[in-house]
Amino acid sequence: MLKIILAVVLLTIMYLFGMSKLDVIRLSDLASFSSSSVVYSSKSSSSSSSDLMVQIELTGSIKKPGKYKIKVNSYLEELLELSGGVSDNADFECYDLNYLIDGSETTIYIPFLKEKDAPKVSINQANISDLDELPKIGIATAQKIINFRVANGDFKKLEDLMKVDGIGNATFSALKDYIKL
Repeated sequence: MLKIILAVVLLTIMYLFGMSKLDVIRLSDLASFSSSSVVYSSKSSSSSSSDLMVQIELTGSIKKPGKYKIKVNSYLEELLELSGGVSDNADFECYDLNYLIDGSETTIYIPFLKEKDAPKVSINQANISDLDELPKIGIATAQKIINFRVANGDFKKLEDLMKVDGIGNATFSALKDYIKL
């Protein structure tokens, strides 16, 4: 009897949280994104926020840069599959395939390997367009950096950038090779 009750409770929870259908995405290699064995993502078969579509402009080291429509709460990996994958000269350390697209993004930039040798951007002097060119920084975050700088003065150390709303450890790690004071 207890097993039946537990099964009913478990099925009810799965139904309520939309876990009735598993969608499987497979990768063979990071550059070409064909088939292999990485498994992700549980998606609901009922209507929810995951059924909402968002248009993202994918730029940088991409095989087919452009605008792509994808469901909100999809992974960056799925968006990259739509674009044919990343180019051979993509900097794999600067993005996370498990990044969840929440719908607030309008542009995602995948950097090239050679960009690590590019001149660094001064976070104390850069304008919005300079900051927007940095990996994982869009116009909204660039504006937050400038607003923070105006309100608090120049950054004293690079790590102070993490005090800006929306910039955490992952974003800072992707930026640190591209910025200076």
